[in-house]
Amino acid sequence: VDGWVATNRKNTDLKSSIMPKSSLVDTRPHDDLTGFECAGTTSVTFKGMFPIRRECPNANVLYTADNPPLQMDLNLKGNVALVSASTSGLGKATAKEFARQGVHVVLNGRDEGRLADAVEEVSEVSDGEVLGVSGDLTEKADVESLVEETLDEFGRLDHLVTNAGGPPSGSFLSMEDENWYHAFDLLVMSVVRLVRKAADPLQADGGGTIVNITSRSVKEAIDSLVLSNSVRMSVIGLEKTLSSELAPEIRTNAVLPGPHETARIRELIQQGIDRGEYDSL
Repeated sequence: VDGWVATNRKNTDLKSSIMPKSSLVDTRPHDDLTGFECAGTTSVTFKGMFPIRRECPNANVLYTADNPPLQMDLNLKGNVALVSASTSGLGKATAKEFARQGVHVVLNGRDEGRLADAVEEVSEVSDGEVLGVSGDLTEKADVESLVEETLDEFGRLDHLVTNAGGPPSGSFLSMEDENWYHAFDLLVMSVVRLVRKAADPLQADGGGTIVNITSRSVKEAIDSLVLSNSVRMSVIGLEKTLSSELAPEIRTNAVLPGPHETARIRELIQQGIDRGEYDSL
């Protein structure tokens, strides 16, 4: 993997980290960051909240296949994890990390072709079994079937990671009622239905975990993402309630990622370019 060092305008080291070149994990506002000094093959500058990637000369490879980073053993081998919306981006990355820990992983997506590709990719790094279940997270029957097929295949469920693709970008006045209803079904009702169906098996055999992947937009609104800014707040309210109601058998947390180089971020940047908010990538 390649690494980078983040610096501010005064060239003071803010954070040194070794990570894949496709990842950005700093979730704070980036108004005071002008870029990343390159210690690997990629450096990044920011335009608003979005990372803009550029290649670095004279790159140094910090880790190789013969010199990999240490892998922490989380004692999850043999567990079963269900990760929704996991054919790309953060969902697939989460599924891969479970797989590397020897967890049996269930992937989900609407596109069966992409789902098959994701299953193959995750299987390459897996010490457990990998199952793909197609389904639309806005459809109640599909969501319930996702949990049922997990239980039919493995007979248990230890970890539920709720993830979903983001709603359309745009301003408040550009959104119609159907946009709001769809965003609520996608982001909130998918979590409601997954947790409701998975609660009993998660509580069995000593309990399990729920992780809700949301967005840093619940802490600070992001321009042109009114649907995400507004609707994802409901997931946080639900997560806080579940962390009390389902305890101690089920531990419930939320993850609020900032910008990462994913298909979703590239899509949002392109939409901003189309609206005239950015000149180019």
